Amino acid sequence: MNLQTTGTGIDFLVEEAPQGSNGPTNRAWARSLRDMADKPTAVVITSHNGDHVSLVLCINRALADFGYRADSILRGLLSGRGGGNAYDAQFASVPVSALPDIPASLRAALS
Repeated sequence: MNLQTTGTGIDFLVEEAPQGSNGPTNRAWARSLRDMADKPTAVVITSHNGDHVSLVLCINRALADFGYRADSILRGLLSGRGGGNAYDAQFASVPVSALPDIPASLRAALS
């Protein structure tokens, strides 16, 4: 795993799901990683399917307590696309060509 930390002390992790994984599996994996964190943390799981990528983003309560919301973060990364709630968000299919650099974009969104 490649855990990174922003300059403000927020941890984030971006992982690629195994080939053939599905949305519920990716959400469960993201939630389990998020729930292991003891400080403000965001987890993104990406899943490639041909020339499209699906994303799941989960944040923990410690990060939400700073005013962040998973759905707002994801919409910021994907130009307004995606949905969810304060702790979990996802977008089903983004063309690879339209996908931003997720680690860099997430670092900027959490700084």
